[in-house]
Amino acid sequence: MQWDDSANAGFTTGTPWIKVNSNYPKVNAKQEVSDPDSVFSYYKKLIRLRHENEIIVYGDYELLAPEDEALFIYTRMLGTQRLMVLCNFTEKRSCHSARSNGTDSCRCQAF
Repeated sequence: MQWDDSANAGFTTGTPWIKVNSNYPKVNAKQEVSDPDSVFSYYKKLIRLRHENEIIVYGDYELLAPEDEALFIYTRMLGTQRLMVLCNFTEKRSCHSARSNGTDSCRCQAF
């Protein structure tokens, strides 16, 4: 990852031994850190969730709908808690009936 938008992407004040990508003024670590929608910010949210929710680390894993090539769906269970994760690896909207303990109610948060 390029460091910032300064000369040579912030790697050196000398001559770099490898050419710096021309997109360094827009694609760099400094930009990622300041952008709330960046990959960096996304991973910060995921790490925070992992630290705040033991079920993510210690919950029993169960894969759901293994035949679905577009969706990766699984649950984690820890004590009375149940967490369902739905990941769509396509550009298309996809539907899945998310039932938890026989009810259609669930608390959802999208990232």
